[in-house]
Amino acid sequence: MKPIKIQGSVWEGAEFRILAQVVDLDNTLLVHSTDPGAYTYALNIYDLGSQTPSTAFATPSAGTLLETSSQTGPEWTLDSTGYTFDFRWTKTLNDANSLVGGHTYRFEFTITTTLGTPNIGMVPVVADIKTLPRFS
Repeated sequence: MKPIKIQGSVWEGAEFRILAQVVDLDNTLLVHSTDPGAYTYALNIYDLGSQTPSTAFATPSAGTLLETSSQTGPEWTLDSTGYTFDFRWTKTLNDANSLVGGHTYRFEFTITTTLGTPNIGMVPVVADIKTLPRFS
């Protein structure tokens, strides 16, 4: 399945959200299932400006990335359908694994489906986040 690619910029140390519409092969929105084990979620974070950009510097828990239904609100302005993918970054400037200004980070999310028809397997969601320094 072709990855969903998201790009954005945030201030160094800021909290942010990544929202997206994730669809299956029939263009149906994927939503979180109440069936235990229907989906597994993983997250790897890469610093694309480091000397080892292909090595994840952090693999925090991704939590539950899919909503149980399509969501709309002031944070979603693309269409009336809404989003089903929601990730919240809450690390701050002094936390371990905080994002340093002037770097671009790749957040690679993997949603693996284990139930359903069709069982589409792995769904990648990739977000490149450029961090802007607070002070230059």
